[in-house]
Amino acid sequence: MRVDDGGTIPQGTNQAGSLHMIERNPRHDGPVSSRSPEPAPPVTILLSTFNGARFLPEQLASIAEQTHDDWLLHVSDDGSDDDSAAIIESFAAGDDRVRVYQAESGQGPAAAYLRLLGTVDTPYFALCDQDDLWQPNRLSYTVGLLEAVRSESNAVERPWPAMVATDATLIDEAGELIAESALDQRRVPIEGVTFGQLLMLNAAIGNTITGTRELAELARAIADGRPVVMHDWWLALVAASRGTFVLDRTATVQFRRHQDATTHRLAGEWGLSALRSRTSARERTRAVFARCVEHARYLDADPGEPTDPLFAEQTKRLAHVDPAMVTMLDLVELWRLGVRMWPTKRHVALAAGVAPK
Repeated sequence: MRVDDGGTIPQGTNQAGSLHMIERNPRHDGPVSSRSPEPAPPVTILLSTFNGARFLPEQLASIAEQTHDDWLLHVSDDGSDDDSAAIIESFAAGDDRVRVYQAESGQGPAAAYLRLLGTVDTPYFALCDQDDLWQPNRLSYTVGLLEAVRSESNAVERPWPAMVATDATLIDEAGELIAESALDQRRVPIEGVTFGQLLMLNAAIGNTITGTRELAELARAIADGRPVVMHDWWLALVAASRGTFVLDRTATVQFRRHQDATTHRLAGEWGLSALRSRTSARERTRAVFARCVEHARYLDADPGEPTDPLFAEQTKRLAHVDPAMVTMLDLVELWRLGVRMWPTKRHVALAAGVAPK
């Protein structure tokens, strides 16, 4: 099997506190000395499908066109009643790098991807959605960046739970550009995010994530079969608290927005669109906050040491909040520790929904 050289990887970094939380912005940092992994390590692509037949062929085609072609594709279908399974089977018949796994019907994307993480036996994995388009260098760029950071952090000879999440452009159903930056649309601060902010809001765009096998194993071990809000957010929390989280402003994916997308449906389920309903906004935002507390409790109960003592303190304080009886003292202490949302109108409103009356 041919292994490409990975291309040229800009490696300028702008550290936020220490190495485990890095914000790269190629628009400001620019490239410095570049290096290419030789040989480029293999990657396991993880894809969970559910009624995605409409856009799935385009997504699969963009995987086939990757410049880094040393990959495996692990797919599970979550009980689709359209042609998704047939499309996957047809694609697998023409490429022996594809492995199809039997999934539990109706488990949802978070559980599906946590299960798929257990199938990773390559140095790296990459998350994939069913309806987007990958840039041809999506794998070579993110793997190359992780290889560079691994070398710079002297993590070559030790377990290293790490991931990179990049930016993405937003496209509509017809593939027309909606916005140049999904991170800008989420109002992710240009200077990066802190771990305290990450405890409250997800800064990682899931379909751009590439991570290490050690992260896949650790994320599953800490969750220990318990539910998480979304797999991408959970991976970011584990990577940032136990290893390295790289947030890169290069767009490696065309992120398709449409009403049938799983993320749109989950927005209502987890309260991210709670403000559309005046009667249920407070209850839904409290439910989201309760999930944040659950994440903190999972991390706090894990015997592993966080990479920063502040992270341990932030996690422990959030873990000890009772979501059903949040006090003003709780919110003040969390704010003092830096456990807070980055300020947008939506996020301020979500915070208000958690606050006691």
